[in-house]
Amino acid sequence: MAPVEFVVGVDGGGTHTRVALARRDGRVFGEGAGGPGNLQDVGPERFTANLAAAWRAAWEAADQAPRPAASAFLGLASVSTDAEARVAHDVARAVGLARGRIDVDHDLRVALAGALAGEPGIVLIVGTGSSCYGRTAEGRAWRAGGWGWRLDDVGAASDLGRRAMVAAVHETDGRGAPTVLTPRVLAALGLRDVGELPGHLATKMQRTDVAALAPLVTAAAQEGDPVARALVEHGAGALATCVATVAQRLAFDAPRVAVVGSVASALGYACSLRAAIQARVPAARQVPPRSTPVRGAAFLALAAGGELDGDARARLWAAPGASLP
Repeated sequence: MAPVEFVVGVDGGGTHTRVALARRDGRVFGEGAGGPGNLQDVGPERFTANLAAAWRAAWEAADQAPRPAASAFLGLASVSTDAEARVAHDVARAVGLARGRIDVDHDLRVALAGALAGEPGIVLIVGTGSSCYGRTAEGRAWRAGGWGWRLDDVGAASDLGRRAMVAAVHETDGRGAPTVLTPRVLAALGLRDVGELPGHLATKMQRTDVAALAPLVTAAAQEGDPVARALVEHGAGALATCVATVAQRLAFDAPRVAVVGSVASALGYACSLRAAIQARVPAARQVPPRSTPVRGAAFLALAAGGELDGDARARLWAAPGASLP
């Protein structure tokens, strides 16, 4: 197969769309970010604008004029059906990402590739939403979670934020214990009374607004608030169950497990999550992420064009700005 000049990797999540430009030798020469990349949240029009913004930003970082790549791989939080994948494919083609092959899959695939440097194992995403994905060396895969914030996203920012509001409601009507979350939630939303909360949630809050309340929970838990602490422990346990489910379905004996995402790294939450995973999957080898999901997307785009040698892999997984031969 003829060498590939360069490829593009895309990671689209609930908060950001990220683009990485990578040469065949593994050198990443431009990265950029735009707005949310979840098609279900923002729709095709806004997703097109956000992807185009991230694409332009990557080329600005490279100090070059944009031009189509040989191929592209998009990992998007919103892709659950073939129809959604086709929409994303058409958007990528319209933006001008690649003149050749364009592959689309869910964001878990690129998160795993980046976190474990293309090796088999399990990745757990804990950000605005949550989901877990594992892949074996033979290519068998399983996913648990990630059914959206109205049905699932256990332990994620959107889940913690929603539960913070529930805690405020329950304290108010006597079903729940007193918690510092009640006044803090009201202050964060600019409300005077819990009675205003249902209407505000129904008419003025999107998933990202709900997720923005999550730091109130992790901070209150760190301060020792019993209600907030219980929410953190519940979230960690639910996430660990996702990991255990994937490990069982794929018959992993001692899987490597990487946790990625903004909520996972929050002070206090990471410790609870690590302990919960170890309790449910004692043989798991929890490892720090090797690289980012967007570089995982670039890896999958490059791998689709042929094998990568060791030097190319080392350059691809190097931290942004790192200098490698």
